[in-house]
Amino acid sequence: MESPLPPLRRRGDNSFVNAEIAFTALLLRHSRPPVESTCSGGDARNFFRAVGNFFQAPQVEIDEVRLLCRETIETPVVFHISRHAGITSEEVAREHLAGRPWSELLLEHHVQPETFHVALGAGNRASRTRPYRDYRRGICGAWKSQMFGDDDVVNLVNVMLASACYGVAPDHVIALRMAGWSFPRIHTAFQSATSIASVWDDQDGLGAPADSNRRAVAGAPRG
Repeated sequence: MESPLPPLRRRGDNSFVNAEIAFTALLLRHSRPPVESTCSGGDARNFFRAVGNFFQAPQVEIDEVRLLCRETIETPVVFHISRHAGITSEEVAREHLAGRPWSELLLEHHVQPETFHVALGAGNRASRTRPYRDYRRGICGAWKSQMFGDDDVVNLVNVMLASACYGVAPDHVIALRMAGWSFPRIHTAFQSATSIASVWDDQDGLGAPADSNRRAVAGAPRG
């Protein structure tokens, strides 16, 4: 079961936020699959360290959730739902392992999509009006029928996590993801980077982003 993207609401509410969430989800849907089919030991350690620090989860809880998740990058979703819903991470992980989609768990536990919203445009509100305008006018008509799948939820939570952990604009995280980087590799890069530019320079065979993406992101502020 998938949940519909947040519907437009009346003026004065979160329509703008909803449009950005939808826009970000669609961007990430078209990202290239990570070239790393498996998560290396170093990347995994860096990733779980970030998850533990951000969600204030002890190592024993991290280890327990890791065993219940099919994929490494699902662990932040477990903790996100757990912390916002006030239930144990084990309960969330077991429910998903039993076959319940993330979207269904979000709805049941009243965790709103706004909780993993990230502001695009490197903080420039003027550049962020286009997703809302396009959504409102129906220029991208497919948006109205798009649904949140498990991959969308995982992508959105992981972008929010990486952006918040390192104080970088989500545009940087999205650009790296669209260049084919795995989320654990992105964490490793930001943990060791001295600047945003140095992240792009340290490709390690992962594939360089398009020049236009690199110029746009390199010129954006960290947060």
